[in-house]
Amino acid sequence: MDIPFEFGIIHIVGNAAGRFFAVENYGAGNERIGLLVNTTDPYDGVRPLDFRADEHTTRFQVQAVGNWTIEVLPITSARRLEVPGTIEGVGDDMIILLGGTPDLAKVKGNAGGRFFAVTGWGDRSDLLVNTTDPYDGTVIVSPDTVILEVEAIGEWSIEITE
Repeated sequence: MDIPFEFGIIHIVGNAAGRFFAVENYGAGNERIGLLVNTTDPYDGVRPLDFRADEHTTRFQVQAVGNWTIEVLPITSARRLEVPGTIEGVGDDMIILLGGTPDLAKVKGNAGGRFFAVTGWGDRSDLLVNTTDPYDGTVIVSPDTVILEVEAIGEWSIEITE
């Protein structure tokens, strides 16, 4: 598989029956790059692809019962958030920050007490939220952050201020 851009996003849908569902990506030398999805819940989400300098996905390994789809997209296909502003979503997602310089993020999500994480991507990655508890708080965002990665089960909202 040849991905025509340096890094992108991947939209994965599957596991309608609620069985075990996992998606991993691998490089040209069969080196495992990462575990993109690992769930027993139905899944419809967007994940980062090849965000680190040493990553170049050439294939995927899928473990699934039933139908699934994988769509590899350029990062420009991600949802956008004008800073300052608010965005809401459900499940895993990638968000491009546009406009102003981010300073604070008011994050709310994980009402069901599952895994919930928000990572800021800029000159480096910055784990902003990482919990298995319901979350409602404010975190500092690096001013060079241009992309937010949300890993969530259920609804969430993020308000970015300058």
